[in-house]
Amino acid sequence: MEKKHRRHFHKRTKTENLYTPPYDENLLNKPVEELGLCESTLELLKSGKINTLCDIVKRTEREMFKIQRFGKKQLDEIKKVLSPLNVTFRPLDEKKTEEMKAEQPKKEQSDKKTREPGKPEEWVKFTKNGKWGFKDLNNREIIPATYDEVFYFHEGLACFENQGEFGYINEKNQVVIEPKYECAMSFSEGLASVTLDGKCGYIDKTGNLVINYAYDAATAFTDGTARVKIDGKWGVINTAGEVNWNK
Repeated sequence: MEKKHRRHFHKRTKTENLYTPPYDENLLNKPVEELGLCESTLELLKSGKINTLCDIVKRTEREMFKIQRFGKKQLDEIKKVLSPLNVTFRPLDEKKTEEMKAEQPKKEQSDKKTREPGKPEEWVKFTKNGKWGFKDLNNREIIPATYDEVFYFHEGLACFENQGEFGYINEKNQVVIEPKYECAMSFSEGLASVTLDGKCGYIDKTGNLVINYAYDAATAFTDGTARVKIDGKWGVINTAGEVNWNK
């Protein structure tokens, strides 16, 4: 039985709901499609229910990482397009941050007594000296911070980036699929969308190409189908590579 792909959406905090960005309303209503972001970043924003500039600036930089598969590369790209507009992410609540720091040692001590290490899909990303790795639920380092970027585990594999190329590792930090892709997404229903020479296709967990590089954009599979784009037109594709352009 195929595992159903689950998307994780950002749940708005009380602070976020109360915050009013100090910018022009017309600017805040600008759709994210008009910001000049790449297709893969737009897909991630839409999956996190971020549709306008206002939806972005009402969040802190840290809250953006709650979006599934969102990483430092996407954050840097968004910050670059925000700068000419003279807008920024919501600033941290300094008082709340200090309270969280004060409570953290007590919480960690309690967690160590009760928490299990967790499954790879539950591991937490961490950064050290500009590199990324994973820690378990007990804050124990599982995969050293040696990657330029990592993305959360899905179906036993995690996507990573080094020197602008993407590949996949398993929970033992073994490279299962060598980094050679220009962009890559997490596995869903046994397939992952990857980009090579500017075109998107799908590979399986052994790195074999299952659906050819023919598309300008391609989303993750959900319930046996995904969405693909050619020349501005979107269609629905199944795992056999058959596309219905009328949907």
